[in-house]
Amino acid sequence: METYIKFKGKLVKYHIIFSIIVLSLFYTLNLIKEANGFILGAIVSLANFFLLAKTNEKIIFLKDRFFSYSQRWFFLRYLLFAFAIIASFKKSYIGLGGTILGLLSMQFSIFCSLLLGKLED
Repeated sequence: METYIKFKGKLVKYHIIFSIIVLSLFYTLNLIKEANGFILGAIVSLANFFLLAKTNEKIIFLKDRFFSYSQRWFFLRYLLFAFAIIASFKKSYIGLGGTILGLLSMQFSIFCSLLLGKLED
C-alpha cells in the first residue's frame, strides 16, 4: 500500500509539472482561451484520477458489492468529462482544444512516469 501511495504522489507531481509547462506555453503564445480550457480540463482530469483511485481502494475491501459501487463512480467520472466538454462548447472564454489537452494531461503524466521509470532502470 505504501508503494501505491508513493506512485500516486509521483503521478500528481508529474501532472503539476506538465500543467505548469503547458500553461506557460499557452500564456507565452497569448492563448488565454486555451489556457482557461486547459485549467478546466486539468482540474477535471485530476479529480477523475482521485475518484478512480478511491474506487480502486474501495473495490479491494468491498469484494461482494463492488459491481454496483464501481458502476456509480464510473458514471460520475464520465459525467465530469462531459461537463468539461459541454462547458467549453457553451462558454466563449474556454477553448475546446485546451480543455481536451487538459483532460488528457493525467494520461500524459502517466506516460512520462512510465518513460522516466524505464530510463531510471
